[in-house]
Amino acid sequence: MNVDELRHSLDELAGSVPAAHRDPLHAIPRHIRRTRVLRSTGIAAALVLIAGTGLWVANGRTGSTEHVNIGPAATSPTTVPTTVPTTTVVTPTTTGGIGTSAPTEQTVAAQLASGSGWVVTDHRIMRTADGGSTWTQSLLPWTPAQVQDQWPVASVLDGTHAWVAVADAPNHRVRLAITGDGAVTVTETDVPVGGSAGEVNLSFVDPLHGFLTTAPLGTTLPTYRGDLYTTGDGGRTWQRVSTDTPALGIRFTSLTDGFANGDGLYATTDGGRSWTQLHPPGWNRPPSPQPGSPSYSFPWVSGRRAVIESYYPTGMMASVTWVETTDLGTTWRDVTPPQAGEVSNTGPKPQLAVISTGQLRVLTGGMTDLPSRLLASDDDGATWTETATNVGLSVTDLSFAGPGSPAGAGQAWANASGDPHPCGYNHGCSPDLAWTSADGGRTWTPLTTPAFPAGG
Repeated sequence: MNVDELRHSLDELAGSVPAAHRDPLHAIPRHIRRTRVLRSTGIAAALVLIAGTGLWVANGRTGSTEHVNIGPAATSPTTVPTTVPTTTVVTPTTTGGIGTSAPTEQTVAAQLASGSGWVVTDHRIMRTADGGSTWTQSLLPWTPAQVQDQWPVASVLDGTHAWVAVADAPNHRVRLAITGDGAVTVTETDVPVGGSAGEVNLSFVDPLHGFLTTAPLGTTLPTYRGDLYTTGDGGRTWQRVSTDTPALGIRFTSLTDGFANGDGLYATTDGGRSWTQLHPPGWNRPPSPQPGSPSYSFPWVSGRRAVIESYYPTGMMASVTWVETTDLGTTWRDVTPPQAGEVSNTGPKPQLAVISTGQLRVLTGGMTDLPSRLLASDDDGATWTETATNVGLSVTDLSFAGPGSPAGAGQAWANASGDPHPCGYNHGCSPDLAWTSADGGRTWTPLTTPAFPAGG
């Protein structure tokens, strides 16, 4: 059964369910981490995904990796980094974006950071410092099959540092790929976890200090809690600091301050050892058909200032709003564009990005015959303008080059599907592609990425 046949079967199944109960069958919550589309599966496997686990298990492979310490930090940890094959400064030869070179890839992240552009897929990590004319790339130290097709997460810090993590549930660990030289080389380390790692989230605040959350298989909403680990050596060793952390998403802004999404929005001021629930506008809306709603994500944070996205399903539709805080969640202001409106809970999604403080951009979800719209505010959400774009996108990542960036004024990158018919089970349609714009987000084309390295 291919993906389209599977989707048709699921739509028929959803149509036979009373409306009051249909939405949980028809759409996986936006905040549950994606997995790759099954290449050859039956309907039973798909129903496991719809039930909210998002997981299927096969035998993993244990490689030669670095084992780290949980609990008190070791005074002299033994490290055995594994360096994977790399290629450096390669000229891109693919056209049409990721997915045109073998093997078929799915984009995890496409982001601009400190003048560099990063693309992370489920196979490799790539960086360009000249807008995509030349690239540096390295293979990730695992293949999707070796981690049971689990969806990786990435934390991109600047032009040289990035981390990619993926759950390896059968082996009770998280596998972490680290680059500190702009994707010239990648090393791998293991984070052993108690139980089976299902949901994984990652956030680094500088080249040495980062945070990792894990939640075991079988953890369900609305009490989605897990473990929090911290590192002070760039990810080579980790300490567990909490066993009761909101585990659907994290974003730290310093060694002490951060946000988390679980059964609500939370903040910490002590490095994640304790969490306080926040009350942004709409936090206490009537119960949604999807447990744990509204869910939250973090398109922009800077110190104690942040713009937070709130996603609230109302059935087959959903409300997407953005609120801003300047004091780590004590006070809030709604910065949602009035043109945004409701979106389909199973269709294309919008995304917000911040160029610099007060400069907000929203790219709305679009269809093949209904292009996305670019909404822009240069007064911190007080007023908005609207511009048509050339393509309909369902966006999961959106970033713009900041003032004085070497990437050049007007540069924007997005991780988006260009064919966003309502499949809904992984934030739009798969595979996602990396897209680029040179005119501030009005015109978008698939990003040309380097050919897959020979022998990979």
